[in-house]
Amino acid sequence: MQTLQKNKRPVRMQNFRISANQGKEDFIILKHTKITPLPVGDLDFPYNDHLGMTGLATNIPSLQHVASEQLLSVKGEVAKMSGVKVINTQRQGPLSKQEILIRDTTSSMKIVLWQDYANNTALEICKTYTFTNLRLKATKYERYLNTSKSEKLLYCSIN
Repeated sequence: MQTLQKNKRPVRMQNFRISANQGKEDFIILKHTKITPLPVGDLDFPYNDHLGMTGLATNIPSLQHVASEQLLSVKGEVAKMSGVKVINTQRQGPLSKQEILIRDTTSSMKIVLWQDYANNTALEICKTYTFTNLRLKATKYERYLNTSKSEKLLYCSIN
């Protein structure tokens, strides 16, 4: 997929699922999805790259065009950090939760940090970071980023 994206090649997909959320359709790649490259001339609409080759969002507003539940990377300055809250759940018991607000020159977005990532003293307000392995969540009213249960959150300070 990365090679096809790098070369901006159109593809034909078979055995996938379409999920309709908030009036948009997301294509879900399954275990048995078949992806076949097509000739370059068969594309009758312009190529649009909202995520770079590494999954890094070009800017925060570009995440409005990305399917929910997708793992991605984003760069932004930490603008605000909430205190850690303990949420009592039925299935997993008490969970630690912290919300941070990141911004770039165009917009801002909330990141929800769970458990081991909450109360992270390494993150500082007014510093810029690249966050990797965040999952995009979408509700009827908002889009936000969340730590993944299966992938380790990585972040790197830029300044």
